[in-house]
Amino acid sequence: MCVCVDYWGGWACFTASIVMIGVLTAFIGDLASSFGCTIGLKDAITAISFVALGTSVPGRCTEYLNKS
Repeated sequence: MCVCVDYWGGWACFTASIVMIGVLTAFIGDLASSFGCTIGLKDAITAISFVALGTSVPGRCTEYLNKS
C-alpha cells in the first residue's frame, strides 16, 4: 500500500504508516466508545472487552483455519 519506500530512505513510508495507525486507532476508539455508550457500559469495561476480543478472536480463527 505504501509506494513511497524509495523516498527519504524509507522515512516517508514509515511516517505514513504511523499516521495511518494513529487514524485507525482513533476511529476504533471512538467506535468502541459509542458502542459502549449505546449499550450502557462504562468506558473501562468497553476497552477491556474490545482488547480481549481483538487478541482472542484472531487466535481462534487461526486455530480453526489450521485444523482444516
